[in-house]
Amino acid sequence: MYEDFFGFVQPPFSLTPDPRFKGERTDTITAPSSRRTLLIAVAALVVAALGAMFWFLGNPLELLGTVTNPNVRQQPARQLPPAVATISGPAEMPAPAVAPPPVAGSFSLLVGTYDNARLAHQAEAQLRSAKIKPYAIDVVMGPDDVRRRLLVGRFATREEAEAVRQKIGPQFTTARVILGAQERSRLLVP
Repeated sequence: MYEDFFGFVQPPFSLTPDPRFKGERTDTITAPSSRRTLLIAVAALVVAALGAMFWFLGNPLELLGTVTNPNVRQQPARQLPPAVATISGPAEMPAPAVAPPPVAGSFSLLVGTYDNARLAHQAEAQLRSAKIKPYAIDVVMGPDDVRRRLLVGRFATREEAEAVRQKIGPQFTTARVILGAQERSRLLVP
């Protein structure tokens, strides 16, 4: 029955392939020996390389055409912030004393930093009543944030500044001695 249908004798469960059928392969893999297959592979590789070149670099024929510069909108020049205005107060307030010239290695007594002109004036009046001459410096903390710093003197040593701090006493408990070079800094280092 088997050989009537297929035309040859073969057991139904053979483990060896029949060489007459092209669909059955042996266990060995043969390399393509065709020159034509090798040329097709090289051509596909060249086409892929040219495609990648066009993708990353653009069309080289565009280099031969006329160049049109893109319309680039010029950005306006960066504006400087407007001049910083000092903290203004009522007309009856006297002008603060002028800051003494900076001295290298000097110390100053920082009485306080105020964002309210009236509080700064009250603190200054208390110091003047104690026969101490403060001076004020306006410090820019940020956009639209100007604060007035009240300071006392330029002292050669920290001990002199500490003596004045003891003199002003309990009225200004937050007063502290700072380096003279720090009086205009936004952040004070102790």
